[in-house]
Amino acid sequence: MFTTNRLELHLRLDDTFVFDEMPEWRRVLTLPSVERLEKLRDPAVREGLRAEFDSPGSRAVSFGWDGLEVETVDELERLGLLEGREAGTSMVYDGDALLVARVATRFAEHGFDVRHLRMYLVAAQREAGIIEQVLRPILREGDGRSRAEVRRLVDELSDAGAALHDLLLRRSLGPFG
Repeated sequence: MFTTNRLELHLRLDDTFVFDEMPEWRRVLTLPSVERLEKLRDPAVREGLRAEFDSPGSRAVSFGWDGLEVETVDELERLGLLEGREAGTSMVYDGDALLVARVATRFAEHGFDVRHLRMYLVAAQREAGIIEQVLRPILREGDGRSRAEVRRLVDELSDAGAALHDLLLRRSLGPFG
């Protein structure tokens, strides 16, 4: 099984857990929630946290900073681009969610607002609806071969759709494409 979370760490900013070894993180994350959110919104505080995080020292756990901001994750969730599952009082994200967040960060680095990315979700949902209409009769056969065939066709149609999207986007961009 493929996992992007080999250490099985599920992080929340209302629980210090992994961050206990870092004094600045512990100081900020143990504040009452309203004060904690104010501090996490402060660019100077975030820079201090980032600097401490990037200096692993003798931490038991070491991992990279992905450049994701709390506001970006919240907005991606609100717009339906990012989905997690509740595990107790935590929200847990899979590898696909992390990839969505990283791609959104790349767009943001180029001046896109997170809300502009919703068009990709809407397009994907519409495409999925059409593909489901075509594939549903194959699934009705109900045997193992039909399920395998549907998976193969989903992969094939997904690849074809991505290629068509790329071609049409480049054509639409004219001299920029």
